[in-house]
Amino acid sequence: MTLAPNSCFGPYIVTSLLGAGFNGEVYRCQDTVHDRDVALKILQAENGSKERMTVEEFHQEALIMNSLRHPNIVELYGSGVEDGVHYVACEFLDGKQLCGPIAAPELAVIAAQLAAGITALHGAGIAHNDVKPGNLMITAAGLVKIIDFGIAQKLTPEIAADPPRMTEWLRCIRGDQLSLGLTLYELATGRVPFKDNEKLHTLSELLGTQLLPLPSEIQSSMQDALRLCAAINGDHAGLLLTGMSVALSLAGAPILNSKT
Repeated sequence: MTLAPNSCFGPYIVTSLLGAGFNGEVYRCQDTVHDRDVALKILQAENGSKERMTVEEFHQEALIMNSLRHPNIVELYGSGVEDGVHYVACEFLDGKQLCGPIAAPELAVIAAQLAAGITALHGAGIAHNDVKPGNLMITAAGLVKIIDFGIAQKLTPEIAADPPRMTEWLRCIRGDQLSLGLTLYELATGRVPFKDNEKLHTLSELLGTQLLPLPSEIQSSMQDALRLCAAINGDHAGLLLTGMSVALSLAGAPILNSKT
């Protein structure tokens, strides 16, 4: 199903196509009920069991987003089925995807917002599982938004009662924390941290010599931020670093009592 400009989809009037993926398209629309712009995502699923699985994942994404209310997380306005087509409607973000290199003063502000958003996610029992520059937007007003919850995972009583599944969920939380550090590096430098887009396999890679060189003016502060993201012992054990600690480290302030 393709929506033409000026066509109607329920209470939404289509303005333009924003993008298309494997399972659907995203359109900019006018919400005629609430008089606001929205980003409307419609599902294009195949027939059979794959369609049922895709619809379940689509609805799971909507449920996760509906449980979140934070200025640094994209807001869900509604979801449902219109003429047999599944959809979700989110706030339309008038901005751009984050990409580096970004100067340290601006990056410190961005990092604080990003860490605050991830902290809110984890506080709600949600692991994003895909923290990266491509899933971050910044509005014209400078507000950072975390988007795309397609593979996010929510902590449920069933997961909490199952030790192996709980261990895996905690590993996802840990992954978000490490991804934050790698994202900050990429935003600071405009390039991925490892040669040949090498994936992170161990914490030592994040802290070791395999990291590509950093600009001298942010070398020390960025390494401090990365160490916070990768901390497994000491004062930051098991905790996602706070927005303030990221901002301070990127601004060059010393981090007291941190251990790696």
